[in-house]
Amino acid sequence: MARVKQQWEVIRDNWGHLDGHIELGREIGHGRSGYVVEGRLNGQRAAFKLCNAHLPIKILHEVDQEVANYGRLSSLQGSVIPRLLAYGFRVISGRLYLALALECLEDAIGDDSMSKRREKDIQMLPQSTKDAIIRCLAQMHEAGIVHGDARAYNVLLVKDPATKQLVPKLIDFAFSFESTEPEDFARDIRRWKRTLSMEKND
Repeated sequence: MARVKQQWEVIRDNWGHLDGHIELGREIGHGRSGYVVEGRLNGQRAAFKLCNAHLPIKILHEVDQEVANYGRLSSLQGSVIPRLLAYGFRVISGRLYLALALECLEDAIGDDSMSKRREKDIQMLPQSTKDAIIRCLAQMHEAGIVHGDARAYNVLLVKDPATKQLVPKLIDFAFSFESTEPEDFARDIRRWKRTLSMEKND
C-alpha cells in the first residue's frame, strides 16, 4: 500500500492541471488504459487520450511513462510520432482523468483502429510503406528508445496531401523504454517485422 501511495504521489507531482477550453467529439480508439476522442483544445484540433484517474496504479504509471517517452522523443514529434500538445489532470463529466492532448491525425486505413481487419490491412501494405514504418522505428532507436509494443493499431498511416503517399506515425509509448543494448533494438525490429508480415516467427 505504501508503494502504491508513493507511485501515485510521483504521478501527481509530474502532472499539473490541463488548462484551457476543451471540446470533445466522437471516440476514435480505446484500450485498457482508456479511450481516445477527437476534439479541440483552445480551438485547435486535437486527439484526447483519457485515462480514468481511479484505474489501478499500474495503468496510471504506464500513462505517466508514455508522457515521459514523448519528452524523450521530442525531436521526433511531428515527423515520426504525433506532437504532444499538452497533458494534465482534468475533470470531465464529474470524473478525474489523466488527459493527453495530441496532434489529431487522420488514419488512412479507417476508423476502427482496434479491429482484427486492421491487422490484415497492415500486413497487406506495400513493401515501401512497411519499409517506411521500420525506418520510423529505427529513428526511435537512434534516440535511444525501444517502442516495445509491436501491434497493428500502434502505427497510424497518414496520407501526404502533396505526394498521396502513406506516411507512418508510431503511437502508444506506455511500454517504450530507454536502452543502449543492440539486442533490445534488434528484438523490437523483429517483432515489428512479424506484425507487418515481413518475416516469420522465430
